[in-house]
Amino acid sequence: MPDSKWTKPNRLTEVISTDIREEIVGSFPGYSLESLASQIDVENLRDGDTVWTVWTKYLTGMDRKTYGAAIFASRAEAESAAQKMPVGTKFGDGFGFPKRFKDLFEGQDATKIMSYMFSTGDDDAVDFTCYEAFFESGVDRVKFGGLSEKVVQWLGDEHIHWMREEFGENWEAVARLEYVMNHFPDSSLVGLAAKLFFAKFVTYDDFATGYLVKELEAVIAGTEEKAMAALEAQSKRIKASGEKSAKAKLERLEAFMCEVEGLADLAGRISERAILDQAWLNLSSYREDTPKTLSTRQDYETAVRCDPPFMDRYHAVFAKSA
Repeated sequence: MPDSKWTKPNRLTEVISTDIREEIVGSFPGYSLESLASQIDVENLRDGDTVWTVWTKYLTGMDRKTYGAAIFASRAEAESAAQKMPVGTKFGDGFGFPKRFKDLFEGQDATKIMSYMFSTGDDDAVDFTCYEAFFESGVDRVKFGGLSEKVVQWLGDEHIHWMREEFGENWEAVARLEYVMNHFPDSSLVGLAAKLFFAKFVTYDDFATGYLVKELEAVIAGTEEKAMAALEAQSKRIKASGEKSAKAKLERLEAFMCEVEGLADLAGRISERAILDQAWLNLSSYREDTPKTLSTRQDYETAVRCDPPFMDRYHAVFAKSA
């Protein structure tokens, strides 16, 4: 069947960076032996040993960045894998996954594995941004490392001991949150990152985690900044439009007042109503923007009768008839 708009690929994915990192087995937020068992041979591994992860950053279409991770027992294997997927590699124009699921997953936890394989990777991408935020703001001493010395000193040994006892191995997520809440704006990137890690690793609140992921994505992509800029621009347009409208109305009021003053000699001989009607007739003969409706004309008449700078001029015209 030929390609159609329904079947052709719309978004290619490009490898934009690769990074090989050492991971300490059993060290948070690294891998446990249990989590590694489905990916590499762990028979000779123990907690504290090193494995190597190839982190690959992808750009799909115009703007969606995701990450992929592959774990290897040796650095040589990791380097070999990275060389097979160099920066600039593009894919996504073939079939998405030309395999039979039963052949791949039979005898394993298929749901869990498929959930990982076919997820968008957005959570992983946001996690990387969180770690970058912690490092760049000085909360962490290195990227993907532990708390910086200034944070440790601010917390104090007694408080850290309490956190370890209260929150276990994920106590650092709580420590980051407490420090960030006391030192940075709530809506800052590092503030959102700290709240996300707390929801993800401490309270295990999937709803809050998902919400914060989307909020961080919006900030990272500049969506909120663009929206705020659009609102500000709209506000300026409305203000400018209002100022222009007010200026035009003032010009019409002045023109109407001049017509009333031009009929001052008739005051006392004909009624005030007759003078106003004639002023409107005179004004409409040369101004297309002269108010047409009775209610609008009444508003204008009230303005020249009661509001400065027209009030004194108006009453001067009709002083003879007072």
